[in-house]
Amino acid sequence: MNIYTMENKGRQYFFDGDRLLFNISNKVINDVFDLLNEGKQKEEIFEKLQHKHSAEDLKEAFGAIKDYLNTESSTIGINYDVDINEWKKKKRMQHLWLNISNDCNLRCIYCYGSGGNYGRVRSVMTQETAKKCIDYWYSNLDEDTKDSYVCFFGGEPFINKKIFIYCINYINDLLKDRDINVHYMVTTNGTILDEDYKKIIKENDFAITISMDGGKEITKINRPQINGESSYYKIKENLPGFLEAAGSVTARVTLTGNNVDKLNEIIEELTDLGFTSVHYELASVESEELSVTEEKLKKLFAEIDKAANVTYEAIHGRGNRVLDNLTNMITCLHNRSIGGNCSFYADNVLMFGSEGQIFKCHRLSVHDEYIFGDVDNGVDVPRYLNLEKKKNLTNCSKCIAKKICNGGCAHINLTYNGSTTDTYEPYCENIRYLLKSALKMYSNLQIENS
Repeated sequence: MNIYTMENKGRQYFFDGDRLLFNISNKVINDVFDLLNEGKQKEEIFEKLQHKHSAEDLKEAFGAIKDYLNTESSTIGINYDVDINEWKKKKRMQHLWLNISNDCNLRCIYCYGSGGNYGRVRSVMTQETAKKCIDYWYSNLDEDTKDSYVCFFGGEPFINKKIFIYCINYINDLLKDRDINVHYMVTTNGTILDEDYKKIIKENDFAITISMDGGKEITKINRPQINGESSYYKIKENLPGFLEAAGSVTARVTLTGNNVDKLNEIIEELTDLGFTSVHYELASVESEELSVTEEKLKKLFAEIDKAANVTYEAIHGRGNRVLDNLTNMITCLHNRSIGGNCSFYADNVLMFGSEGQIFKCHRLSVHDEYIFGDVDNGVDVPRYLNLEKKKNLTNCSKCIAKKICNGGCAHINLTYNGSTTDTYEPYCENIRYLLKSALKMYSNLQIENS
């Protein structure tokens, strides 16, 4: 049992982390759930609560809980236990990630990719390699799939303009007679943009994410160009063009130990620049100064509380500052869809490096043991499908957020604990706090609409 109970505006609720269900409750049921979570037995619970609730109410609460637990429930998400025959029968593969540039024009202070080359030779993907990668993905594509997400990343993908455009045109041509919706995405540092890029972004309805950590001061420190100059002014110059082409642009912020107490200042600065939403992730770096430790989380939690308020106002049209960590969680709660579908554990994604290597995680591509084949020899399917599964992750079984974050980040776990399956507690605490904030926001929306 994995239940979180809460009260908001005089109403009782419980959230079932195992089923991704958020329910209206009452005080008796919630008190019983709290003790069940502690491992207490029925007799102990009656004894502890007999002075607070009547025997009849307690009996009724146990009956309601029993009925609830006996009700079948399903969530929307990825099934990680895949039979190898599903792959062979082309009943699994959907999505494609292409690292078209193993190089970058920035030198961010916390970069997990060693300045964009992931500890390897700086290179860009050739047309020959790009075609092979796309062909291999297409040859394994699920014959029944209706949606495919195609993500471009690096390094900085916009360094390799010719191949960026080639890949899109080639994929569109391959799929022109298939009933498949292709959803293009790119994460860029925002320093490179011209009319060709704007045209293809607009024509293909790209989702654009620009990595940027805040205003002038933070950007100068965190995200310098190779020559040491700040990347701030180039991004500021290009952002209107990205917005014109894509309609909306998300800022992807890396929070370090030095700026966790500035989250709302960052949201304000980026929104004022023109970003339509802000998303943050915690830095994954060995530096103690840049790491977000448990002690530094206290400052972040205070910032999340403020961000929840301004995001709630934006939902109601009373502002424009949006922290999409929260709105994404609300969407997961409303749709009961499993979140955090990380490619490291998913079996329906192919991720290619710039030289055609096949990875499970772009962050872990620096490690040879996380290469699972290459475009010329194909994927090592047994290893690819049987990689350390979610069920082996420590500390997840009793976490209320386990289906929201879906096991977290393997790279963060490896960086701080030396194992992809040994979860990093500050990361987990951050996700749980975001979830509790999202639950409060979601309950407020329910109250307003009741």
